[in-house]
Amino acid sequence: MTVLSMHLLLFVLLAASMPVAGQDLTSFAAKARSIVEAKDSSLKLVLRDEREKEHFYIWRIGDGPNATGIWLRVFYGASTKEAIERMRSALDNLSQVPDIALKGLGDEAYIATDSSATSVWFRKSNVYVYVVAPSVEMAEDIAKKVAELVPDQRQSDGLDPRIPLANPQLYKSVRDAKDWRNPFLVVLRDGVRMISPAINGGEKTITLGELRDSLKKLPVSSWPYGRVVGWQENSIGSGDDTQILRKNAGTVLEILESMGIGGFGFPSG
Repeated sequence: MTVLSMHLLLFVLLAASMPVAGQDLTSFAAKARSIVEAKDSSLKLVLRDEREKEHFYIWRIGDGPNATGIWLRVFYGASTKEAIERMRSALDNLSQVPDIALKGLGDEAYIATDSSATSVWFRKSNVYVYVVAPSVEMAEDIAKKVAELVPDQRQSDGLDPRIPLANPQLYKSVRDAKDWRNPFLVVLRDGVRMISPAINGGEKTITLGELRDSLKKLPVSSWPYGRVVGWQENSIGSGDDTQILRKNAGTVLEILESMGIGGFGFPSG
């Protein structure tokens, strides 16, 4: 079974379970379609299926038994996790999972080639894309240009783009908060205590609303572990403090996730 026929079967099985298209995806998919259609003026769109979170298109090149084509599937998830799960689901449904990884294309990417076409799967942030084209060069070029449409999370989150992704190998063995070298947050009843050598006096107390901007202002040198902060709930409290601290901790973690920053928790104490 060729790559094209194998994935046509997969599409037929999955299409019925996906609902009607949303505006963000519509705009993104329109730009992605333009990239494909710029490849060949003779392309003819023969399938257009647009759902709530996923758009799928097939173009034909030429006629007759030797006709080739280009496929484009775009999934626009509500979160990075959702895109990861969608891509994993697509790969798990293949009879042979591609084992060749492509470097420099989004957060993860794979390629597979047979006698009739080349397929590329990639994910960047909350977007998963699948491309099939008649040649390796065309498939990779389309995938690369579509990937460029996805904002780089490290630039859009407001942190300095020179700060790398978190490297767990550098901090997974840290057991005591005093040995933590990245920014550290203590969740309080009325806000957050931020601890970092980059702060005058080594620490400051801020509101939850000030957390995002305060993290953005820290220099690159404050992030030796990459994009991760240590955190713990304040150990001194009374009455209903426990519930309030838990609620505030949840808000802190939501802010961190929205900025692409990991949280490494320490026990209160």
